[in-house]
Amino acid sequence: MLSLVRHGRLTACLEAALTVIADPAEDDRIKQYAAAALRDCADVQMKTRLKEIVDTFATISNGLAGVICEALYPDAIDASGLAGLIRRTEPQSRHGSHLLWTLKHHLEEKLTPSLAALLLEVVVELLHTAPYLEHGQDVEPISSRFSWLCDIVPIILKKLLADYHLSLCAAKVIARGIRIMEAHRHYGGYSEEKEYQEVSDAIYSHPIVKREYLWQGVAKYRDSHQREPGWLLQATGWHHQIISFNNSDIFWMTADAGQLEAYEDRLLSMRFAFELWQPYRFQWKQWFALLHVQFAMHEFHSLFWKYTWQRLTAPIISFWYRQIKYKFLEDYWWRRKGWRLQRAMGWIKDQYILHRHIYRLYSGTAIQWIGNLSHEARSKGNSLSWAADDWAALKRRRGPAIAWAVRHGCEVVWVRHTPILPHERPVLNQTNTQIVIGLCGLQSLWQKGQINFSALSDQEAERACRFALWELNGFPDWLPDFVGAKPQIFRQTLRACIEGEWRYERDREYVSETLYKLRWHGERYWSLVASDLLAQLQRQNPSHPEILDYAISILLKSGNIYHSELSTLASKRIENYASDSPFFFTWLSVWLQLNAIAALTWLNAYLAELPSPQADELVLHMCASLHEYRSRSIPQVARPEYLQPSAMRLFIPMIYRHVRPSEDIDRANGEAYTPTPRDDAQHFRNSLLQRLAQLDDPDVLTALKELKTAPELSKYQDWITHLIEQHLAQRVDLPPMKVDDFRTFSEGLETNPRNDTELFRIACWRLQDIKHEVEQTENSLREEVHKDWDEAALRRWFQRKLNERSRQRYNIPQEAEIDFGQKPDLRFEYPGIPAVPVELKWAENWTAPELLERLENQLVGQYLRAYNVRYGIYLLGYIGRQQQWNHPTEKRYIDFSELVRLLEDKALEIEKTCHDVVEIRVVAVDFRIHS
Repeated sequence: MLSLVRHGRLTACLEAALTVIADPAEDDRIKQYAAAALRDCADVQMKTRLKEIVDTFATISNGLAGVICEALYPDAIDASGLAGLIRRTEPQSRHGSHLLWTLKHHLEEKLTPSLAALLLEVVVELLHTAPYLEHGQDVEPISSRFSWLCDIVPIILKKLLADYHLSLCAAKVIARGIRIMEAHRHYGGYSEEKEYQEVSDAIYSHPIVKREYLWQGVAKYRDSHQREPGWLLQATGWHHQIISFNNSDIFWMTADAGQLEAYEDRLLSMRFAFELWQPYRFQWKQWFALLHVQFAMHEFHSLFWKYTWQRLTAPIISFWYRQIKYKFLEDYWWRRKGWRLQRAMGWIKDQYILHRHIYRLYSGTAIQWIGNLSHEARSKGNSLSWAADDWAALKRRRGPAIAWAVRHGCEVVWVRHTPILPHERPVLNQTNTQIVIGLCGLQSLWQKGQINFSALSDQEAERACRFALWELNGFPDWLPDFVGAKPQIFRQTLRACIEGEWRYERDREYVSETLYKLRWHGERYWSLVASDLLAQLQRQNPSHPEILDYAISILLKSGNIYHSELSTLASKRIENYASDSPFFFTWLSVWLQLNAIAALTWLNAYLAELPSPQADELVLHMCASLHEYRSRSIPQVARPEYLQPSAMRLFIPMIYRHVRPSEDIDRANGEAYTPTPRDDAQHFRNSLLQRLAQLDDPDVLTALKELKTAPELSKYQDWITHLIEQHLAQRVDLPPMKVDDFRTFSEGLETNPRNDTELFRIACWRLQDIKHEVEQTENSLREEVHKDWDEAALRRWFQRKLNERSRQRYNIPQEAEIDFGQKPDLRFEYPGIPAVPVELKWAENWTAPELLERLENQLVGQYLRAYNVRYGIYLLGYIGRQQQWNHPTEKRYIDFSELVRLLEDKALEIEKTCHDVVEIRVVAVDFRIHS
């Protein structure tokens, strides 16, 4: 039956599809396949029968409703029929809703202004269905069940506002829709400003909408407050406004003041018109319109001159309150001036004392003063190191004499003080002031080139090395030069630190000392300490689990030479710990990554002896610890052995046996998402089959066929069959070329993409073409790009240029929505092929750490999250507004070319660690004019 529904296009297939949909006992996923078979059907009788079947349902799942919507309304939207379908759907969130995704894309393509009014009325009615979201007194109520429909309101409004001749009824519905958009924005329902701006721009040509919006607000205010609004904002709302009023609205307000029946409404119209009138901007044409109303309505005579006088004197009154009453006549203003004077006098007193005792600063004896002043010499925002790096800032604040004396004082202090090692500190999270001063002095001497590490005695070298280990985050900038000159002193000092940290008590809270810094900031020093770490690890385990994680991570990432010893250690040490111990999971993860078959054989036997709940808990936490997106502390290798086909045959059934899909947490209700170990475990489990199918290994096919017959995966046989077909397609070099492909290739030496690899290659070629035309051609495209453009303008420019060069090989929809509602800046699409997302940034608008973080968390963590999206592009534009960036880990500046190299290195690192990502390309386009 399923095969028939999927592939058949004959009458028998459609009849079978209707039978499947009407069967209450049939699985919902099969019903979706059946409805999809009816989607392209042109038989009106079949569509009528489908609608009759739908009318018999009490509730419809989200996925099925989306497919049925596509099947019933392929060309237009039936408002009443769609309302009936939506009322039957189960409660759903705006994220991950197939029906919402279908409606948005369908409406953008098929909705017309004539149908938009009817549909908007239906949507507004659904959004006013109780129960409501919690809201304040002045916020439009929104249905808690149908709040996800708010996402399609902007699309309908834009279609409707495209009609230049709106009726009064349509204007009333539009005004209600705008209030719903504002309320949804109040609840935090939108993150994009573009939709608001587009609707707001479209309203300018429709004063009738503004009028209806205003009087609906007046009626709502009267209902909720039982009085007249005092000024315009009370009727329109204080926050998240889409409609704004200006002097052009005075004319229709004056018309209302002369035509409305109720005196209160006429009075409000005149008051609001005067509120918008600005006499000092020569808006006298509007005033004469109000004067005409005054002549026609004699009861407004005194009010007219009263409001005119108030608007004329408003600047004077405002000046009185702002500059006189709340300044010169306000006690707090004088007290604040007094505080500023006290601070200024205090600074003068400090300057006097410091200049009087400047010899103490120069000689390094005034430790506390030097410590405070060296803190002022740190660059603004520098919270990553103790060492001062901006003596010019101290010079500007304290003067050249004090800056010179403090800098010299720091340079002499380090010779007099020998710090203890970090693990020996008596109070956690505290650093002696003399150590901070010594770090500043060593940094200063190194920057001036006045220290020769090779000429230091062993005692001085050890002292300098001890200072280096006290740096706040990572190591000082001068340490590589020191290690090059004194490697044995450095290794000897590190060995003492390792032995000290090995003895940390298990319940110690703070352990981020030398090993932590080596793990995250000292990759260049791993080769010096790896053998000592391994020897220490072979002698005994550390007492603290985090110290074990740091040590193993360094050894794993130091190369394959230590993998055999670590695998042997893991097989022995794991038996010394209980299954709930963090040491157990660390050694288990290491063993699985280095010798998966032996580890899985032992683990299966171990699980068989445990009670079922305890075994389930052990596997759950094991999967959570191996989940690469969340677990950063557990040691990881680039190519773990448990992902090999021979290991996957044992690994996947075991995980499905203990982390059962039937017990998964459902996150589709829209509530705040706080990941738990169960979330991480099921995400890890769900990715394994896809990762296995994407391996380029001859044993993958055999492993998938064996897994298809495994009892733990009996419900996923169709999915595994699909993965087998997908893997077979990948094993062929390329799909066979068709006759049209040869014609296309002969014309442009390029064929239409047949898989995502070819689409990615074409995307990179097109971007390289644009880069070449910008940077190297005589008639450069750089003239089209302006320095004041924001990223949205640059994105539209790239979209236009890429579509001009598409040759029908791809399409570039701007900010297309993908998995979990995420929107990449650009997206290369071709029918039947996974898309290639592009994240675009102006390099000048971001710091180097922010660009690295966006590469990892936005491009990879969000846009490449879908299982079938394997390629991504990180596109940088640079126009010269900024010349240098701070290096993310080193205390120095870098230019644009080095920034690009850092991003390319980061992309390569992500490719090695994220197995679902095949390639990330960094493309940098330099729009500067080169001489």
